[in-house]
Amino acid sequence: MKEHVRRSLATVSAVGLTAVLAHMAEANPPSTTPSLDPYRSRGATVIPGTVYDFKRYFEPGGHPDFFKPATQGAGRYVQIAANVLSADGKPVYATPGYKLTKNWTDSALRPIIQTRSYINSVAGDIAGTTANTTGAAVNSAASFAQWFRDAAGVNTASRNDLKLTWQGASSVFAFDGTLDGFKSATAPDYAYTADWSAPFVYEAGKGWYVGVGTNGDAWVYVDDKLVIDGGSAAGAQGVNGIASAGPIKLTNTSKIDVAAGSIGTLSTNSTAAGAITVLNSVSIDADVLVGPGANLATSIVAAPGAIVGNKSNLLQSVTMPVISAPAGMPASVGDKDYKSTTATISANTHFNNLTIELNSTISISGNVVILCDANFALQNKSKIVLLAGATLEVYFKGTFFAGQTSEINVTTADPTKVTFYNLGTSTISLDNTATVYANFASPNAAMTVGQSVHVYGNFIGQSIDISNSGEFTIVGTGGWGHFDQDLPRDMTQRIDLDRLTWLDPARSHQLHVFFANRRGRASHLRLETNMELLNVALPPVWSEAD
Repeated sequence: MKEHVRRSLATVSAVGLTAVLAHMAEANPPSTTPSLDPYRSRGATVIPGTVYDFKRYFEPGGHPDFFKPATQGAGRYVQIAANVLSADGKPVYATPGYKLTKNWTDSALRPIIQTRSYINSVAGDIAGTTANTTGAAVNSAASFAQWFRDAAGVNTASRNDLKLTWQGASSVFAFDGTLDGFKSATAPDYAYTADWSAPFVYEAGKGWYVGVGTNGDAWVYVDDKLVIDGGSAAGAQGVNGIASAGPIKLTNTSKIDVAAGSIGTLSTNSTAAGAITVLNSVSIDADVLVGPGANLATSIVAAPGAIVGNKSNLLQSVTMPVISAPAGMPASVGDKDYKSTTATISANTHFNNLTIELNSTISISGNVVILCDANFALQNKSKIVLLAGATLEVYFKGTFFAGQTSEINVTTADPTKVTFYNLGTSTISLDNTATVYANFASPNAAMTVGQSVHVYGNFIGQSIDISNSGEFTIVGTGGWGHFDQDLPRDMTQRIDLDRLTWLDPARSHQLHVFFANRRGRASHLRLETNMELLNVALPPVWSEAD
């Protein structure tokens, strides 16, 4: 009697796999290994996988790790996933995460994984560092175990294949984009994980590598061993919207909503009774969060039906930004009052008081910074208009007023192009039919939004009061303007396959990629490799024994 012993994996090619299975069924194994050369000229390859759509932590039944901030602040947290996959091919929880303070790098200063016993070191490697204590980027082993598995009531799984296209100029297969639109191109998702796996054939000495770049969470395994620890892009609260250190009050027919395709919350660090007060005929079409540990029943005071979104607690208080006057500004030109004027500002300008009034239109050309040592006012049907490609930052130390049918940045309707920074303690006041597309930072002062005002953008500051028929529409997915606390988390990392001493050119190996976007904002992923034989496997090799 003859026994057939398989020594390697079946080919991933549908045709090849069918042929191999037919030979197995006939007890007639292939006598020769087919040439792999046809695979070297492919224009693309598709890696099969699964995406898991999660509920955010402040949604009913939401997952505690999604939008979770880390206790040591914004940064990249490593050592969360163990060195070896579980028996069912999933990452295993190792620690809550250590904040990466300096990358491990190779001799070309390219980031690599922290030293592992099963990965060869190479001359010129430079050791990195991490924090000495964990930063709670993940809640627990139990919560992490749900990331890449079906979890009833918490996530929903669906097929999601990843297409890597051959880029001839750089000789790599690459995916470079986002998966945020996996459900709908017009309604991106910011709370999901993805899991892809494919075989490959290794050829020694060719300088083959796998590289990952992302602002999300990423891990790569080869033959179930961790070779890229992109870790977790943990940080601050990680959502757009209105964020206040103190009380939030809405009265009369005021309204808060979230623009289509945006993510937004209304939050306060306060835990006091009435921290968020909603009176009269107010409508809030956003999730509402109060300070950590606050009693939701007493800290949120609102009529039934006034809040359409969910109510929950912040996991940690939102840190107010530290703002300082911009450096390198020109000397002050003193007070400036534009009256019934059309003018263009195309360079950084330093004023004492700046007033724009009486049907004036001020156009902004280029990337302009304005500093006001005292007050800023836009009034009497005046406008600030951004020309093509322009941006505007305004810093002021005194009062701020925009109103009386004035407009800011209406032509672009993109609030990321304009940011107002309150350097002082005076209230930002918008009243009497103003329309404003901008982000506001007021860490030491309040903001009021009054009669027939409509603000499109984001606000972070001490407190906010929206009254009469004032409206605030939260726009975007990138956080609170240029003071975004989640920015310093982009990573790149690579593994050179020649470092992996167990790889055998005579058999197939497995590449496994895990990714997550749990930050509540847009994500980006670049997965690249110069392996010509990615998504290719050798047919089984047989031996016969009596």
